[in-house]
Amino acid sequence: MNIFHEIYASSYILLGFISLFATMGLSLLFNAFYEKKWYKRICCGAFIGYFLVVFCHTVLLRTSAAEPYGIIFIPFNSLKYAFQGNEEGFRTCFMNMLLFYPFGCLFFAINKIKKRKGIIYFCIGLLISLIIETLQYVFNLGLAEADDLIFNTLGVVIAYYLCALSERIITDVKIYLRKNKGK
Repeated sequence: MNIFHEIYASSYILLGFISLFATMGLSLLFNAFYEKKWYKRICCGAFIGYFLVVFCHTVLLRTSAAEPYGIIFIPFNSLKYAFQGNEEGFRTCFMNMLLFYPFGCLFFAINKIKKRKGIIYFCIGLLISLIIETLQYVFNLGLAEADDLIFNTLGVVIAYYLCALSERIITDVKIYLRKNKGK
């Protein structure tokens, strides 16, 4: 069985908990090893590796007969169908966010950006998604959808903010524990 199919068929709750658990784990590692060069190299390798996995799955391993071909420029089209009773629309949106969620986490682990926080993550998510959607269209590999751009980018931005939040919580807990160590 294809691992991507297994993930796609999993429950929203399970996938959400796994994502949050992974985010907290990455934040702990980030907090402990951010200053180490080897840590950044591992995170860069993971980022590139994950990009290659996504690129292979969404572009290289697809065949032109797999899906309909064309462009759908209508934003939130999947949600329109979902609210009309097609639950697959919600799953598509959720899975598009989840597919790009690791990009936000890994980029956060590589590069702690203080200024213009979310806009850089937004641009990275949009650029990676735009490359994939464009290649899918050019090589007749399926639909290039505005929803894919929106929800892929949203996945990167949500990952950034959750990583920043969990890293901040970890830092605050460490400070609290240091202050109250002898009490």
